[in-house]
Amino acid sequence: MFHFRRGMPDEYAKYKKSLNDRQREAACSDISVPLMIVAGPGIGKVKKGGMPPGPRAGFSMCVHKKRVVLFGGVVDIEAEGDVLMSLFLNERYGFQLDINRW
Repeated sequence: MFHFRRGMPDEYAKYKKSLNDRQREAACSDISVPLMIVAGPGIGKVKKGGMPPGPRAGFSMCVHKKRVVLFGGVVDIEAEGDVLMSLFLNERYGFQLDINRW
């Protein structure tokens, strides 16, 4: 059970109460970092169409209207021995939130 402090805007408190347990845990675990919850409560996994981006780290992402834009990133590749090669990506992907398609 989560308690909401006094002075919190009613709309925010209502939204926070609507989250499922996993979303609430993620949203309230570390308030020192920015958080963006794209999916609402109870949505779960959705089938996605199109060609999604491959696995990567260090990418940038933003939301504009009904589109999520993902840019860049890095993929680390382990070579023989203790060699680690980094592939820096210069790609842009767009995900349409209304039709769940890349």
